[in-house]
Amino acid sequence: MTRCRPDTPWHGTKGRQGAPERAATSFQELLVDRVRVLGADHPATLRTRSNLAHWRGEAGDEAGAAADFDRLLTDRKRVLGADHPATLTARERLAYWRGRAEGADVHLSTD
Repeated sequence: MTRCRPDTPWHGTKGRQGAPERAATSFQELLVDRVRVLGADHPATLRTRSNLAHWRGEAGDEAGAAADFDRLLTDRKRVLGADHPATLTARERLAYWRGRAEGADVHLSTD
């Protein structure tokens, strides 16, 4: 049986320890497994894409993070619906990373 690596806090730990590039790489590797094992539209796969986009932005690729969240938002709307909390979070994150890519001083909400 093929098992997919869990989407655990360990992957994000690398980023919180000051290595966002390594965290992004870990999530990219995990994403390959998630798509293969669970499929592109599985909620865990969509969550992994969100984590990857976040760490890509934290690693300095704000425009790449915004583009990733733009694609993720489209897929979450299709799979989960426009009013699903995860879809709304993707909209917020897209706005945040677009702002960062354009040089704005923006902050993510914590609620």
